[in-house]
Amino acid sequence: MINLPSCTSNSKEKKFIRLNTRHSKAAFFDRDGVINVDYGYVASIDDFEFVKDVFSALNYIKSKDYDIFIITNQSGVARGFYTETDIRSLHSFIDDKFKERGIEISGYLYCPHHLDATVAEYSKDCIWRKPNPGMIEAVLSLKQYNKNKCFMIGDRCSDVLAAKNAGIRGEKFVGESLLSFVKEKF
Repeated sequence: MINLPSCTSNSKEKKFIRLNTRHSKAAFFDRDGVINVDYGYVASIDDFEFVKDVFSALNYIKSKDYDIFIITNQSGVARGFYTETDIRSLHSFIDDKFKERGIEISGYLYCPHHLDATVAEYSKDCIWRKPNPGMIEAVLSLKQYNKNKCFMIGDRCSDVLAAKNAGIRGEKFVGESLLSFVKEKF
């Protein structure tokens, strides 16, 4: 278990993300639009719906000995739509659903910042906000992952660009079945 300092606006408040790292390869997945249906600013269990075949897809990746990370921009915090506590609660719910199916997520990373924030403390150009590579680089800096065997799947060009900026392969998720997409690409 490794503790990674999280992306935060308050320099006095130290928050850490607990990461489980076991393998030499890392798979990064964007959340909204890849793990779950993107209804726009999803922050509650009531608004959350997993994408088709997500459990099978992540079990497939797990069988290939990857550490799995979920990384997500969450500008809804900066816009005042929900809080970081809401995000952490939703990630705990998601993690419970994955664990019920034998899937271990190595870590959940998010960036609450946006330059057009309505909540002043979150108004900044953050290295963790995709397409910047900060979330990926933070994970890669903790362990000797083989970058040639690491990848990122996202639903936006900013996700693919974040992967490229971190020196790993990035793929834009298209289609309805995450399992079919993952098997085709990896």
